[in-house]
Amino acid sequence: MTKNETNIILLGGTGCTGKTALAHSIMCRFAMPYFSIDHLMMGLYRSQSNCGFSPDDSDQHIASQMWPTVQAMIMTGIENRHSSVYEGIQLQPATMRQFDERYLPFIIPLCIGFSERYIELEFSGAIRDNRNRIEQRQFGSENLANMVEKNRIMKEQCGLYDVPYFEVDCHYDQTIQAALSYIERKISPPKNSSES
Repeated sequence: MTKNETNIILLGGTGCTGKTALAHSIMCRFAMPYFSIDHLMMGLYRSQSNCGFSPDDSDQHIASQMWPTVQAMIMTGIENRHSSVYEGIQLQPATMRQFDERYLPFIIPLCIGFSERYIELEFSGAIRDNRNRIEQRQFGSENLANMVEKNRIMKEQCGLYDVPYFEVDCHYDQTIQAALSYIERKISPPKNSSES
């Protein structure tokens, strides 16, 4: 396998930041299958009463319970040369780099988040209005202060584990375009130096 035969995009971030919409854009633009870890989470929760978590648990607890399964799925995809996009809050910066060296060249991790300013400006507007753009979701008990703190921690963790972080500060669509451009650069085959 060469790096560009198989690409696994791991798209993490906090809730309501547009991960699912971005994953859908990646799927359409690059003709890659998309896998929602939220769907896997709910499938496990609804089918197994002893799965070790509930949807009301913290993102970190759910991630720790699901990671062995998700990691094994990613490894199997790479071994079988299947490119795909994995998306969900369960993809944490700390785990995105937890692969044997032979798998890492095929993995493109990134996270999306909101700046404190964007949350304060758009919490009752665009953030709430767009949360159901692709899938029907409950806004839950999320409050402004909690969202600010979760995004601050995510940004900090991305820096700590060297995971590219795309922060929406003013213009949401520009940040999404920047993330798509980053992915395109990562999956494009290198130009042959002998070509004109």
